[in-house]
Amino acid sequence: MIPARTLQPLQCYLRNHVGLALNTYQPAFCRPFELPVPPQAYYSTMASEADHAPGTPEWLQDRLAKLLKAPHISIPRPTGALAHIRMGPGPIDLFSTYYANFFTSDAKGVVAGKEVDREGLKQALLALQKKWHVDSAKFTPQASVENAEHPIVTAFSWSPRNFSKESAAVTASAAVQEEGGTQRISSLMLEGDSELFA
Repeated sequence: MIPARTLQPLQCYLRNHVGLALNTYQPAFCRPFELPVPPQAYYSTMASEADHAPGTPEWLQDRLAKLLKAPHISIPRPTGALAHIRMGPGPIDLFSTYYANFFTSDAKGVVAGKEVDREGLKQALLALQKKWHVDSAKFTPQASVENAEHPIVTAFSWSPRNFSKESAAVTASAAVQEEGGTQRISSLMLEGDSELFA
């Protein structure tokens, strides 16, 4: 007698590929056989997302769009009796990972007219993310401004969540410099309603 564990894949294979009808009932464990995505297709998709030349409005748009839709996970450290228990690495904070990769270590910014340091810029972007609605967001690349402090410019508008107004718009302009072998944002200026960043 053939064990069920061996017979089930064989039945599925015959049904899906040979077309041999063993009976009229197709068990729930049968699934159409699918080849995995070829590696070159996967990598070409990744490449197409990152193909924007650094220092262009499209590059800045790509960075901001990824950052604003990335989940931010903040787990407070245990206190009291649990303070010294090793809890493991925990989930990945994708927002902080992107922020670390997209911005220089000494990045600074101007948010609604107020100068901020690297941490202040991160907090402003996190506040903006809480009002972000990816499905209604629309980016509009702007012409680069030569010899300006923030030459790369893009603008975006959306229908915000948790906000008093029906629509919101922000203009972002950035300066970049090389760090760690790649171009990163060294300074970012965000212009818009100050409530969006609070």
